[in-house]
Amino acid sequence: MKTVYHRDENKSNRNTLSSMKQEQLTNDTCCQAAACPKRNECVRYTNYLRAQAESEVYSLLNPCKVSYSEAGCPHLLMERTERWAYGFKALLGTVPIANKSMLRCGAFGKSQATYYRNLNGQRGLNPQEQQLILQAVAQAGGDPTTGFDRYQEHQVFFTGE
Repeated sequence: MKTVYHRDENKSNRNTLSSMKQEQLTNDTCCQAAACPKRNECVRYTNYLRAQAESEVYSLLNPCKVSYSEAGCPHLLMERTERWAYGFKALLGTVPIANKSMLRCGAFGKSQATYYRNLNGQRGLNPQEQQLILQAVAQAGGDPTTGFDRYQEHQVFFTGE
């Protein structure tokens, strides 16, 4: 099971415990395990190299407690760029009026408030959520090739578990 950490630049609740832990995990924690086979993929090792050159003080994993193998270690943290979608009014416009009721909030397993935030582009949709919406639009007779209202690239951090 991979743990995914997404940094949303638009979030205003930066002071919650989970967001503070996420910030600490993605930005601050360094690993100096130069012998680790996954060091070139690991954000923590990159953080270490950057911190060595730029910082006087930084957070470091305890090298006495970190063990690694060919698969890396339990602290392995990688990143990738994902294309998140915002809003699907254009998609909804391609669905025949008789079928639009199929696509209301229950179709996506979300509350009514979340449905409207997604519809109006106030909440980002990750690639998995985009696929669910595109499939539902296609089943309702709409044109999924229309695409979402806008897209934005996001850095997503995930553990190697």
